[in-house]
Amino acid sequence: MGEFIAVDQAYQNTRLAFTLFDWGCRQADEGHLWMYGDASMKGLPVWRHYGCEERGVIRIPARLGCFETYDVVALVRAPKPRGLQDKAKL
Repeated sequence: MGEFIAVDQAYQNTRLAFTLFDWGCRQADEGHLWMYGDASMKGLPVWRHYGCEERGVIRIPARLGCFETYDVVALVRAPKPRGLQDKAKL
């Protein structure tokens, strides 16, 4: 099973994240698998759209010369029974 969903900056704001997330949710639902992840603040609306529940904020400390301190949100999504999968409005 996949481990990451990410969209290159050049393709952000094209709704590609919804397409990828929709595919991932369908795969998890078919396999009766829970989804766990960490969302950036910018990506959080995608996770919420698919019914993921927030579990807490994780502060990632700065790395000198690489990036500043930033927050991600830990989330979880239970598998949906067949026929109740979310449909993205693409």
